[in-house]
Amino acid sequence: MHQRSGLWEAVEAASNPETQIDDNRRMWRELQNWLSSWGRAILVGKNVGTFDRVFLEHAKPGITAPLSHQNLDVRTLLNAFTFWGGTNKPTLPETPPMYHRAKVDVHHDIECIGVIADWIEDASAL
Repeated sequence: MHQRSGLWEAVEAASNPETQIDDNRRMWRELQNWLSSWGRAILVGKNVGTFDRVFLEHAKPGITAPLSHQNLDVRTLLNAFTFWGGTNKPTLPETPPMYHRAKVDVHHDIECIGVIADWIEDASAL
């Protein structure tokens, strides 16, 4: 997956790995502070319950402490939409070429949730 998405190539091409490590440490601190300010936010993303939460806790113990125990798994929404959407469902946004980068993935997930939410709202108005 990482090879196909170009993630490994991007890491290997990084100009200064030491700077990236420092940047990542600062980012983790800022993220944890930001999460704490939201109270009990819900973790959202694809496969968050089976992968992301476990990965985050392994990589940075305590990082999910400010979050609710609940997850919103976008993959489950996408599967339900695919299986039970019928023939009148809208087209979901295409997977972006730089897929499997946090920021790109988040924006894609938000777009998918928006399409599904609009579709549900339109269907409930019938």
